[in-house]
Amino acid sequence: MIAQAENTPLDKVRVLQRTLYLAAKADPKRKFGILYDKVCREDVLRRAYRQVRWAWVLRSFLARM
Repeated sequence: MIAQAENTPLDKVRVLQRTLYLAAKADPKRKFGILYDKVCREDVLRRAYRQVRWAWVLRSFLARM
């Protein structure tokens, strides 16, 4: 089963995540050495940056409480 991506960056990242998850489950010994072109896509890096930044902001906010 291959998921279809919508046109939003979040959907494309989710489809990539799901595809990699299914491939890893199907073959646990598989090596994912050629992921550089997938992981270094602009939409993936933006999504990762936003997640890290949000975690940092939330952690800073909770530390002040």
